Amino acid sequence: MKNKLIIIGSILLVIIIGIIAFRLYTVKDIKNTSWKLTGWNISSLSADVATITLNFKGNKISGNGGVNSYGGDYKIGLNKKILLNNVYSTEMASMDPDINRAESLFFASLILVRYYEVNNNVLKLFDKNNNTLLIFEKV
Repeated sequence: MKNKLIIIGSILLVIIIGIIAFRLYTVKDIKNTSWKLTGWNISSLSADVATITLNFKGNKISGNGGVNSYGGDYKIGLNKKILLNNVYSTEMASMDPDINRAESLFFASLILVRYYEVNNNVLKLFDKNNNTLLIFEKV
């Protein structure tokens, strides 16, 4: 009986360590990173009409939407799942309507993000159907 408990305990310990290691590995690729928007599949408007940034620090996001500063929370789940919550921004406008439109598109896309992928200093954010929403380059 004692041997069975040791075996079961060892198996549980290996599983727990594996889960923790997996969580640390999946978060590490975006934790404490900064990005600049380079593209999107949501509009014919060029993504570089405005300088749009995204920063991950701790469990918070922040950046600039082209005109306004913004922030919020993020959570990482299994299989590169990401949830952006409590996103807020300042409330200014640009004299350039294209910059205002780009920022509006960006903020509308942020709330749809459900998955992410990082490859060669490129971050892609996807919706629930794995459609690419936003593409960033690491800065």
